[in-house]
Amino acid sequence: METNSSLLNITSYYTLKKIFSFVEYNRFLSLIKYNKQLQNNLQINIKESAHQNKYIEKMITVNIDDDDKLGRALLLIYGGIIFGLIYLYFFLHYYLNAILYINLDLKLYKNKDTYWEIINSFLFRKFSIFFHFYSMYVLFHILYRIFSDYIDSKYIFICLHLSVIFAHCWYEIGLFSKIEIINSFALNGKWIRYFDGLYIFLNFIYIIVSVFLFYVYCAYCKTSPRYDKIFYLTMYKNIIIKKVDLDLSNKNEHDKRKYISSIANTFEIKNSDNDLKLIKSINDFRLKKNLNELICDKKIPEFIIKGNTEIILANSNIIKLSDIKYVLKFKEEFVDFERMRSNTSIMNILKKAFLNKINIVQQGNTKYITIFEDFDEKNNFHVIRIGDSFENETTELKQNN
Repeated sequence: METNSSLLNITSYYTLKKIFSFVEYNRFLSLIKYNKQLQNNLQINIKESAHQNKYIEKMITVNIDDDDKLGRALLLIYGGIIFGLIYLYFFLHYYLNAILYINLDLKLYKNKDTYWEIINSFLFRKFSIFFHFYSMYVLFHILYRIFSDYIDSKYIFICLHLSVIFAHCWYEIGLFSKIEIINSFALNGKWIRYFDGLYIFLNFIYIIVSVFLFYVYCAYCKTSPRYDKIFYLTMYKNIIIKKVDLDLSNKNEHDKRKYISSIANTFEIKNSDNDLKLIKSINDFRLKKNLNELICDKKIPEFIIKGNTEIILANSNIIKLSDIKYVLKFKEEFVDFERMRSNTSIMNILKKAFLNKINIVQQGNTKYITIFEDFDEKNNFHVIRIGDSFENETTELKQNN
């Protein structure tokens, strides 16, 4: 409390800045986070400094095609041959029942018209054609997805397959009843009994194989969710970047931030038209001075990724990171070359022959223009001098090794 009170008694921005300049960035933010007076004395807006990331959540369909494509293809071929022949006979049986009208001896067959209509007309005529196509669809889905399927799809087709097995069992009972009625009461078309008998045999085989497939499908089919969440990062620390695919599945908010920070050096800045125009104007100026053009660097600067207290607190335009690296800081979004031309110190930097790259970052309401010579940076640079545009007033900072 005494330390905090002492700091509050210091109203000089430059003095406070010198005190906090050597405080690690995250520690600095935590110290001033809940102290409005200290924020005012430092002339810093904590909301603007606590930059947020922005990502878009999207649902995509999971691809569940398994690696054993040959095994699945062979299963479909063999299944197609076996069940194809069975279904071919099913459709033949349907056709024979459709063209044959059986007359019953009504003197002997009394008060059972409704039951006969259900068996002969509905079960083996009207219902049969629909049911065969339905059972074919369910069966071949099971064959195709017997190794892997979506979770919701598996549960649905388990129920559908049970209904198919149940219906084929109903067919067995119906066929036996039909043969019995034809034997006892039919006046014509008794030959259909032989086709019904063959149907009973093939249908029984179908039921046995279907029960086996049902067991295999339930017990061994691997399942996956139908949809998965993917994330696109579009803004990093209030800097607009080119869309980045992120793997944020099953990560909490802390892990998401940690993961994003770990790959931040791969993000590519999306410069505005104004930024590109400014780079062109700078390069035109350098070409007129017989200097090389500056290559546009799209990476996010290290001092933004890790945070840098000195640069955040700097109230000046020019920040010297090293003899070959300068940061120009502007508290605005639109910066044109004419404004820079009126500043002698900035123009002297732009005239340096060894510089070969330029990086422009718009972070909230602050624009950072980094001009530097690119080489293998094995060491992190720290601020060694901050001065205003006209070098009238400077604050010397010790460079950390």
